[in-house]
Parts: sequence; structure tokens; C-alpha cells
Amino acid sequence: MEKIKKSRGIIAIIVSALLVGALALFNQTSTQQNKNFHGAILPHHLLVQNYIDQFYEKLAKENPETENILIVSPNHIGYGLNYMQTTNNFDTFPLAIQPILDTTKIQQLLDKTTLHLESKSFEKEHGIFLHLKYLKKYFPDAKLIPIILKIGTPQDRMDRLIETLFDTLPAGTLIIASIDFTHYENEEIAVKNDERTINWLKELKTIPPKTIRLDKIKKLSASTKQTNPDSVAFDSPESMYVMLKLLEKTKNLDFTLFQRTSTLSLTKLKNPLENTSHIFGEFN
Repeated sequence: MEKIKKSRGIIAIIVSALLVGALALFNQTSTQQNKNFHGAILPHHLLVQNYIDQFYEKLAKENPETENILIVSPNHIGYGLNYMQTTNNFDTFPLAIQPILDTTKIQQLLDKTTLHLESKSFEKEHGIFLHLKYLKKYFPDAKLIPIILKIGTPQDRMDRLIETLFDTLPAGTLIIASIDFTHYENEEIAVKNDERTINWLKELKTIPPKTIRLDKIKKLSASTKQTNPDSVAFDSPESMYVMLKLLEKTKNLDFTLFQRTSTLSLTKLKNPLENTSHIFGEFN
């Protein structure tokens, strides 16, 4: 009889532990499913720094409680050894623009993905450092995770990163894709490219779940008409993919356009090789 009582006691403890574990898993899953992220697309072109400032001001007013920011940028020149890179310091930049880096979450990403620490690359990557003063100005207390991605980063590595980011980032995180749009084309082609991209972004809220694909984004990043071998409709399909897949998970794909500009539309320049277009927009 004593053995039976002990057995029942052990079974009760096991069942209780299983129930607690199941409840914790349910709560975690429920919390993840109810996450909301905010998204933003901004250029990294100094020509439109006034618009960048205005858009950051708008984002800060709309999201005053933002405590966490992820910024994803192309690795323009292919600096460093690895496809996916981050940093845990901006010590080479002036103190006045140094953001608060979320070194704890950065380390978690380094431990669980093929993201690598290559701080030297960030000294030269304008897709990140151009934004630092605006992040410091409008989100001075937010913690930042910066990531740069090389062209051709394998999808399986990005998918692993996306899953880990989703598990790591808290609700309310602002996800910024630092992307410039049409390069090295005349304004007529640039407008066609950008209108196609904007229309596609606006349609995302209506597409079935889990249908955002890297191959589709890469196809969209090619110019509608290529008069120059280096022309593109946007410069980082990888950054676009990471941001959109995270927003897809939280169903925050409602896109609102803030501004569309270009070098040729803002200046007296005429040479298509000097043209870069810019799309500013946000997702909620």
C-alpha cells in the first residue's frame, strides 16, 4: 500500500510538472501570436536627409513607447567575411550619435544563428551609420540591434535569423529596413519601378499568410527596364525579406506611403547614372 501511495505521489508530481510546462508553452505561444511589430522603410541617401528627419519625427510621435529597434541594411561593398554581420559597439563614432546597443539580445542572436560579430564593417556602412543621429535624436532610450546583409545571403540563414529574431524581439519593436530604390536609370523608368514596388507593398496586407517569398522580392528588385547593367529597383532584397517576414508573422503588413523622391526629381541633374530614388513608408 505504501508503494502504491508513493507511486501515486510521483505520478501526481510528474503530471503537475507537465501541466505547468504545457501552460508555460501555451502562454509563450499566445504571447508570440499576439505580438505587434512596427515597420519602416527609409533610404540611406544624404540628399534626402530633411525627409529622413521628418519621417523619424513622425515615427517617434506615432510610437512614443518604442523601447527596441532592429535596423537591417545592405552590406554595400561586401565588407567582412560573413554574409550576416552585427556589432556590439559604435565606439568609433561620436558619443553624441552613439545609440544604446542591446548587447544581450545581440549575443543571443550570435549564439543561435549564423550572424557574426564584425564591428569593423559598421565603420564604413552608410546604410547604418547615416541613421544613427536620427535614432539618437528621436529614440534616445531605445535599444538597438543593427544587422547588415550581403547580396546573395542564403535564404536558409536568413530564415533561421528571422525565427530567432521573432522569438527574441519583444512586442512593440520597430523594424527598420534601410533601403535605397531605383539606381542608375532615368526618371521615367525610376517612377515605373517605384510605382510597381509601392503597389506591391500596399497589396501585402491582402495576401494569404506565409506567401512572402525571397524569389519574388528578388524579381521585384530588378528594374522594369535595364538600360544599365548595374541598375536595380532597390538595393537590398535581403533587408526587405527579413523585415517583411517578421511583419508577416505579426500581421503588421498594412503599408502607408510617406514620400517618394529621387535625385533627378529634386535636383537639376539630368544624368541617369546619378539617379537614386527613395521610398519612405511604414507598416502597422
